[in-house]
Amino acid sequence: MSLRLFSWNINGLGSYRQSLKAKSNEDLVESIASTPVPSIVCLQEVKCRRDKIVREELTKVQSRRAFHATASRSGYSGVSVFTPILFSPVWAHEGFEIDSKSPFTHLRTALQAVLDSGFDAKELRAFSDEGRAVFSDHSLFILINAYFPNASPDEADRFEYKQRFQSAIKIIIQTLTYACNRNVILVGDLNICHKPIDHCDPGNNVRENKLDAFGETASRKWLDSILHADDSEPLLVDLFRKFWPDRTGAFTCWNTLIDARRANFGTRIDYILVSPALLPWFASCNILPDVMGSDHCPVEALFREKHPESGVALSDALGLTDSNFSVESIPYGCAELWEEVAGKGRQTSLKSWIRPPAAVSTANPETSVFVHEIKLQSATGQKRGLSETESEIQQSESVIQRIPASLGRTVSDVGREANQFAQSVLNAAEKQKPAATFPTNLNKKTGAVKTQVSIASFFKKPPGEIKLNIDASQSIPETRTISEAELVAFKPIPDVPTEGKEESISAWKALMKRPETPKCYHLEAAKEFRVNKAGPNQGRYFYLCARPVGPSDAKPINVEDSDVVMAAAASASEGVQLKRSRSVTEFRCNYFQWKKQLR
Repeated sequence: MSLRLFSWNINGLGSYRQSLKAKSNEDLVESIASTPVPSIVCLQEVKCRRDKIVREELTKVQSRRAFHATASRSGYSGVSVFTPILFSPVWAHEGFEIDSKSPFTHLRTALQAVLDSGFDAKELRAFSDEGRAVFSDHSLFILINAYFPNASPDEADRFEYKQRFQSAIKIIIQTLTYACNRNVILVGDLNICHKPIDHCDPGNNVRENKLDAFGETASRKWLDSILHADDSEPLLVDLFRKFWPDRTGAFTCWNTLIDARRANFGTRIDYILVSPALLPWFASCNILPDVMGSDHCPVEALFREKHPESGVALSDALGLTDSNFSVESIPYGCAELWEEVAGKGRQTSLKSWIRPPAAVSTANPETSVFVHEIKLQSATGQKRGLSETESEIQQSESVIQRIPASLGRTVSDVGREANQFAQSVLNAAEKQKPAATFPTNLNKKTGAVKTQVSIASFFKKPPGEIKLNIDASQSIPETRTISEAELVAFKPIPDVPTEGKEESISAWKALMKRPETPKCYHLEAAKEFRVNKAGPNQGRYFYLCARPVGPSDAKPINVEDSDVVMAAAASASEGVQLKRSRSVTEFRCNYFQWKKQLR
């Protein structure tokens, strides 16, 4: 039996579901994991708070266990792990805070090592509040599904937060590896582009960040410390580069604002990092750039069914054949064990209020409420003011509906109180007025006299024939024929002169005509954009080259003479000569033009 490890930053579960037009989140997760090989699915940037996870029924998706780390802020961060029930972990843990109730000591030891290294509980709580990591124990390895923070050195607070998060993760991996003797797999969006081969334009990145070399950033140095060791075995191994050491253009993230994916102008920042001892277990590792739905693409790795050297079966290594293993037992940390799902904090479902009532037995008078018909009686049948008691009677309906016995233990009490109330109302009514016959035009529900005309009366045929009373003294004028002389006297109104009419229409059309889309330096129609950033130009429109962005060192292509190109590009700009600062390549040129506003 084989197993697939699948990791993907989906940039929001809701938006991804909408892009796939999935009917439910269950269908969405099932579409990701529906492969011939069982899959452990690790998702980042789920962007679902805990209450939404419960509301969307993501605590268990069909035949899969679910483990979530949710952010306290809505629409932000969040990671999730979905495993087949057969491949459920022994335990799971959300966030970085120590769980004193957890019976599993390895992660507690690792988290305590973080605290002993200069971190405080408040700092670890801040990591947990952003929903950035889920830890799960699969016997053969401990899986860490993480979404690393992204911040530049210009953002002082967030940059420090990012570095502290990286340090905490490294301490946890070191403690699990060396102190607990456990294998570790780290998957997720690390927000680090490790080597120049993993970047679409490494030279430009060095220039923009004013670096001496590509690997001089703090994050790349941190990843170097994880993946490389001078005098000993590395802590973890980049599994993709183990199988594809020289593969170029292997990117996992693209900037959608500049349509960078079309030109594969991206970076590789999503990883599967494994302990060196686990390398023989893996048959392959690859990226899936053709899988759409996010600004990232998935990364997957496939386990072997048996260890190639020892011959141990994967199912045995994962503890699936252990006598203590049971698919019925829910692992510690699973979302099914959340209090709002299975405990005291569980919210009553709306379905429980709309179930059909159980049949009511009339044998016991205490289990149902007697039906009382309260009749308003009037001696004269004319409109008059109602007394307080009569108003009280009128507000209550003539029939008190039966209360089903399925409501619980208080139904007999409710029945007795309802009977007593109805009887007291009847007694008060009998004392205030004499009995009389019920008029035929009373409303059956409220007891009020019907005075409004029914709408049906407007559609009835009136009785008898309709006769018109015409005064004979009023004479009706007779019709006569108009003579030819009178017809000549009527002159038709002459038509509006058409001279100059066509010119006027053409002038107005030219004035109101939409400006032609200008052409870029490729002699192709430019693409219209809008300034959304706050500032003096917010809301203005401009034109850029419609081609995707490419590397800065791309080779130039053959174009026509520059003067001809300039004239063509300026044809839609009222003859204004535009200057080109570099050669035209197969990617986006540096054409720019503000769109003229209609006045």
